[in-house]
Amino acid sequence: MRVRPQPPRSRLRALVARAGTHRVRTAAWLLIIATWTVLLGVMLWRGSAAGVDALAYWLGTRTWMAGGDPYIGTCPLCYAYAPWAVPLFAPWAILPWPLAFVVWRLVTVAGLAWTTLWAARRRPLSTALLFVALSVPIGINLDTGNVTLLLVLLLWGSRRLGPRAAGTAWGLATGLKWVTAPLWVLLAPAARRAGLAALAVTALADLVLWTGTLRQVLTVAHMDRPFPFDYLVLVWATVPWIWTDASLPARLRAAVRRSQLAWRRVARRRRPAPGVWSRGG
Repeated sequence: MRVRPQPPRSRLRALVARAGTHRVRTAAWLLIIATWTVLLGVMLWRGSAAGVDALAYWLGTRTWMAGGDPYIGTCPLCYAYAPWAVPLFAPWAILPWPLAFVVWRLVTVAGLAWTTLWAARRRPLSTALLFVALSVPIGINLDTGNVTLLLVLLLWGSRRLGPRAAGTAWGLATGLKWVTAPLWVLLAPAARRAGLAALAVTALADLVLWTGTLRQVLTVAHMDRPFPFDYLVLVWATVPWIWTDASLPARLRAAVRRSQLAWRRVARRRRPAPGVWSRGG
């Protein structure tokens, strides 16, 4: 069967479309490179003056390793996470602070660069626009050394290891920092079961270490911090699901419908029976 040659106009349209796609991809990559240049430039400019949150983790863990209370620090240099998580920082906190901060930043920057490349190879323009939109919260996390960005990178990596790994990562991340809880909607059913199991383990650890958990709650309650724009970096954690999971929109719509039905049932139960308001004057 012979393939008919394309007419000149069709070939011209295909060439124009291909050239347009190439220009869009080039513009997207230039936008990503420009954003990365600004982020790295600010990091170099800030130098050792940055890293206040990472320093708080380092000091709290060092205090714990010396047999003290990790929650005795004064904010912003105060450890404010679950007591079961302190040993997780120990292998890193063994390092002297200048080296520990360099390692923290190298791991964070390398992980963020990997996620950017992964996303941009699949959807360059969408990735570029989202990366620019999140550049401020990403920059805040890079500057402070907050663990939120590392949790985002943990979720990215777990996505590639299968649903159970993703669920376990979500459970551990949520047990450490509750702001990751809304990412539950991204998980498949198998991942949700693993996530609930991991979250239950962290809750049990909180109960066992109740004294430390109470100190953590009091520390968080007395923290004075501005509006947490840096938490918007969690939007970046949704990319590996939205970019690849074709069933996600249907699952999100189903979750919204279930929430609406549950809310209607609650509203019906709270509605007074007919004639209730007319009794007794």
